[in-house]
Amino acid sequence: MTIGLLLDAVLDEAQHISVAPELCKRMRFRRSTCQNCVDVCPDNAITLSTGPSINDNCSNCGLCQNACPTEVFQNDVNMDQVLLKQVESLFSKDQAPADKRRLFIHCSQAEKQDKNSLAIRCLGNMSENFILGAALSDLDEVNLTKGHCSQCHLNNGEALLTNSMTTSQVMVENMGLETFALSLHEEQKDHNNGETLTRREFFSKIAHRATGGETSALTAQEDWGINSRQLEVKDGKRLSPKREMLRELVKQNGRGNTNVNSNQQTLPWKIMKVDEANCVACAICVNVCPTGALTKTFENSQIVRHLNNSLCTSCNLCQEACPEGVISFEEDYAVTDLIEDKTHVVARVDMTSCVICGEIIPARYGEICTTCEKRQISTMFMNV
Repeated sequence: MTIGLLLDAVLDEAQHISVAPELCKRMRFRRSTCQNCVDVCPDNAITLSTGPSINDNCSNCGLCQNACPTEVFQNDVNMDQVLLKQVESLFSKDQAPADKRRLFIHCSQAEKQDKNSLAIRCLGNMSENFILGAALSDLDEVNLTKGHCSQCHLNNGEALLTNSMTTSQVMVENMGLETFALSLHEEQKDHNNGETLTRREFFSKIAHRATGGETSALTAQEDWGINSRQLEVKDGKRLSPKREMLRELVKQNGRGNTNVNSNQQTLPWKIMKVDEANCVACAICVNVCPTGALTKTFENSQIVRHLNNSLCTSCNLCQEACPEGVISFEEDYAVTDLIEDKTHVVARVDMTSCVICGEIIPARYGEICTTCEKRQISTMFMNV
């Protein structure tokens, strides 16, 4: 079976976006007002009333995937992986160094700038993973062309594209990939002379181009990002699929010793900090964390909070849910934080036992827990 036929067969079964409601910020913390998915969806296909769900209006545009901070939405087709496979198929590793390795990508509404330009429904479908992966693949340039976003049904994808470009460019610069260039142009297609590819047609077309219409050794679905590994949701927590892919890209290319220092608010990665002096060790932050990046232990009469930066995606849910407001995020980030599976202590809170009921409480509360204190006050009023 050719890859083109394989992709068509798989897409027949995989033409949908799966939802993990238990990872939604609003489900994990009822006071959260996050509605990124609803705001970005062009089809009014997402509802949040009883947890995020997708109705039949969905056109599988995929924008909700890049918009959701906790990655509730996952498509069986990984656009970043598919595009990176095209980099491998279009550019030979033996290509002469003097030849400029330029990749052209255009959205369905844009005029393509090169005969080998890849068509994508919306450039907002691409995450920083693809752009960084292209740079690490020794491409000299990625040239993106968009149509008039303001006139497009998928116009919300423009902001997602901007964020992905900003993030990837900061990473590229700080990882010493100075020769890589990323450009964005706007040129609306003349619809009288051009074609608009559907998502299915896009994948079928690139599969046929890569195989030349012949049977290929690349017959594994995973090689094309189809039915890519769906990370298990366990106890309401799951590793970030985007972060896992980014970690693999960085590790495979040996770029793990570079600091990324930036004050740009659009960067998705930040370092969590805890004001230990005012923390009450309630562990709400641990409970709401969707990736399991935060854990707690009881050591030597202390509640100790640990953070694994490689799992933290800076969704800010811990900060939103903290009743004491002691959690903040700093902008400095190191690439080593992405790839090293290590934990470090972010807070230690001294604990003691209530002298009346024995409940474990923060030492700064004194010798009596708040419950016993209220009971004493109630008794005093009853005896008056």
